[in-house]
Amino acid sequence: MLQIFSLIIIAMLTIYIFILQNKLKTMEHKLSNIMAGNLEFSNVDKEILNMHHQGRSNVEMIKFVRKETNLDLLQAKLYVDRILQQQ
Repeated sequence: MLQIFSLIIIAMLTIYIFILQNKLKTMEHKLSNIMAGNLEFSNVDKEILNMHHQGRSNVEMIKFVRKETNLDLLQAKLYVDRILQQQ
């Protein structure tokens, strides 16, 4: 019984590792696009510009980006900075 339970846990952890690896690849791809400036004006980009024109703070824009894109703090800051530089 213990062996079956152990195998199930190992299988679940293996699946979880693969899921995390795929998420990491996706986030690395997004970050490389941010750093390279290969961004399209999506709804998030447009909302950042709207928030900027309304006088909202960078902190509010970064929070918005994190909520909408699931980027971490540094990635979201780089994203906001890039959008504001492109305008």
